[in-house]
Amino acid sequence: MSAINMRDVALFAALSDGALDEITAAMPISRWPAGSVIYQEGEPGDSLCIVREGTIEVIKALNTAEEWLVRRMGPGNFVGELVLLEPGSIRSATVRALTDVEIASLGRAEFDALLAHQPHVAAELMETLSRRLREANDSTIRDLRQKNSELETAYRALQEAQAQIIEKERLERELQLAHDLQQSMLPRELPVAAGYDFGAMMTPAQAVGGDFYDFMDLGAGRIGIVVADVSDKGMSAALFMALTRSLIRAEASRGVSPPEALRRVNYHLLDMNESGMFVTVLYGILDTTSGDFLY
Repeated sequence: MSAINMRDVALFAALSDGALDEITAAMPISRWPAGSVIYQEGEPGDSLCIVREGTIEVIKALNTAEEWLVRRMGPGNFVGELVLLEPGSIRSATVRALTDVEIASLGRAEFDALLAHQPHVAAELMETLSRRLREANDSTIRDLRQKNSELETAYRALQEAQAQIIEKERLERELQLAHDLQQSMLPRELPVAAGYDFGAMMTPAQAVGGDFYDFMDLGAGRIGIVVADVSDKGMSAALFMALTRSLIRAEASRGVSPPEALRRVNYHLLDMNESGMFVTVLYGILDTTSGDFLY
């Protein structure tokens, strides 16, 4: 690709051929491979660069989390005018070669001489500067709107996460209460009878479950013993366990035999249970005097 005709650079469009030849002869030409940093943000500057070949990038905050591509510029475009308009100023952005580029540099002395003979160049620069400021302002507003949108999305996600944590903590408290309640339904003390040694332990697979055991003093040296397992696990099984335990205790208190007691409990469960849950139960009465166990 051949270098652009300097006449096509807006800054020089109105120059006479002689003036253009004079200013062109005073501008050094440099070549930069792709990826090269031509100007570094924050460093002092005293020249404007004109792209003759290739493409450059103008970047703010290079290699930081806030890196921002301001614009890409091809042949005929120029950048760095601020350092010529404000003596002693520093580069406001980094200029990097996106492709291999050829750059013509216009120094401060040459720029001042150009303005002295061609004052309309200042008007062209001011127009370019004004346009770029508007573009930068618009880009900043778009960037702020995007960041605000991202912050709003992150805030909503944080609120949802907080709500989930609160709900999780509430469910954990309820499960703990259910666990404590279920444990309180188990016998606090085991029966004491001469010649017998009773032992029991229950470890639910979850915080609450459907397993339970029970001992009931039926009088006259008789002890009712229950070992049961409700289908499924979790809260529903625990509730079904509490219901079954209450029904067994109620029927056992009538003094009926274990088979009759469980038939009545089964009748009640069928009438009250629409979920299809079931419970496997061993219920027996131990006569500690005779040693008989009817189950």
